[in-house]
Amino acid sequence: TEKIKYYQAAEKLAKKAIKINDNSADAHYLYAMALGRINENASSKQKIANAKLIKSQVDKAIAVNSKLAGAYHILGRWHRTIANFSSIEKAMINSFYGGVPAGGTHADAVKSFMTAIAIEPKFMMHQFELAQTYYDMGKKVEAKLWAEKALQNTPFCEDDFKAKKDCEELLKDLK
Repeated sequence: TEKIKYYQAAEKLAKKAIKINDNSADAHYLYAMALGRINENASSKQKIANAKLIKSQVDKAIAVNSKLAGAYHILGRWHRTIANFSSIEKAMINSFYGGVPAGGTHADAVKSFMTAIAIEPKFMMHQFELAQTYYDMGKKVEAKLWAEKALQNTPFCEDDFKAKKDCEELLKDLK
């Protein structure tokens, strides 16, 4: 509950930043990030409602700054989330929200995470998310390779420490 309040505050601040400067890649990126964090604890209905908005915000961020690795990371997670939606959730998106935006496949997620890794090769979270995507695709060899590759890096922030734990858990699941 406490984290959700912070994410909602971040959402409001990002919206204000966009009003001040609609050409700010960081503002659009942070808005997409706040919505993504809110969605981590949201109902399917809220996730679906936010899906198009997250995609449009991350697309705007990338259009303004194509070297913003975090935006590609969010885009990768967006594609993987849509790819992992159940057929019922996809039907809801098509019925109530005018259809799913283009993309939303595991292949698109892989491409996005690879771009994020190319920009920030030492950020473990990008590599873990790529490993997770391969795991979701049933590509266990690739999942193991990227989880192991991530663990070769030295964690340098809270996200990396979480990614390290997540990689270790994924490797246990792969055994």
